[in-house]
Amino acid sequence: MRYFLLLFFIQVHSQVIMQDSIYIVTRGTNEKRELIADNFNLYNKNITHVGLGIRKNNNLIIYNLMPTEDKNNLIIDNLSTFFTKDNIYYMAIYSCAINSSNMNLLINKLTNLKSINLKYDYEFSIHNDNFYCSEFVAYLLNSLEDFDFKTTISDSCFEYYPAFSQAESSGLA
Repeated sequence: MRYFLLLFFIQVHSQVIMQDSIYIVTRGTNEKRELIADNFNLYNKNITHVGLGIRKNNNLIIYNLMPTEDKNNLIIDNLSTFFTKDNIYYMAIYSCAINSSNMNLLINKLTNLKSINLKYDYEFSIHNDNFYCSEFVAYLLNSLEDFDFKTTISDSCFEYYPAFSQAESSGLA
């Protein structure tokens, strides 16, 4: 069933993906559900990984952070590569319209981030230069001008940006 849904997304996404929107692309896998999502996600307990998508050449390009062997842990996926992981049981894409000024700001920021060595944060701490996947998306969204996005830290002893903590309540869903 997963592959049918994936093929459906791949077949129709070029007609659905809007130039003036950003996309929060999420997936859920069994490996991190009990450890992370069940304990720390405030709204959607199915999400274990998140990336930020923008339209480029009629395709959805998804920027996300994952641990890799490379110096830079920034991963640039398309829908097919983002959703081609083992044990995926949940997929969701949220969209939000933004103005052209913010889109240009976001594209410039992403272009600059590709040239530096972003590191995946195994400590889930906001007090270092590393990023967990949802912390990375929150960083990008909070950099936009006049864009009302709120992040929430859910536990004072285990600092963690819940995967897309306020999407449903802020109108991004």
